[in-house]
Amino acid sequence: MKLLKHSRGLTLVELMTTASVAALTLTLGVPSFQHALTGVQRGQAATELSASMLLARSEAVRRGVPVTVCPSGDGVACTADGPPDWSTGWILFADRNGDSVFDGGGDDRIQHVQFAHGAFSLTAQPPIARGVRFSASGLPDATGRYRYCDETQSRELALSTLGRIDLVDTEAGCR
Repeated sequence: MKLLKHSRGLTLVELMTTASVAALTLTLGVPSFQHALTGVQRGQAATELSASMLLARSEAVRRGVPVTVCPSGDGVACTADGPPDWSTGWILFADRNGDSVFDGGGDDRIQHVQFAHGAFSLTAQPPIARGVRFSASGLPDATGRYRYCDETQSRELALSTLGRIDLVDTEAGCR
């Protein structure tokens, strides 16, 4: 019987060692990945709201007509009944007829943002609770704060008189 000097393949010990290292890596890595994913989702709402306000302001100036940003769960109409829930999403539309209502009267939908996960709340304090209208000069009709809350964090976003959204440090938690 002839012995081969160089065998091809893996031994059982090598295979079990590789499987053990892979299992250990997955055990330690998956919870860290879940934490990172939650952090990304946490920042998405604030980033999307800031981007939408910036887009609304620039579109109002570019088109020369008022542009409205309002909460909308379906992307078809602004939320009219009950407390406005910005965490389901919002729409931006060019309000050509000036009635602050998204309808077929020449209004153009510019953007629809919708969130599939409901792990957070995003609420606005009056007077911006029902929406913000940017004039053709790019200035909002009202200023105020949006409050973002999830199971571990609270943030406030402030809409300035120039239409910019800024993250505001706050010590207040979610209630």
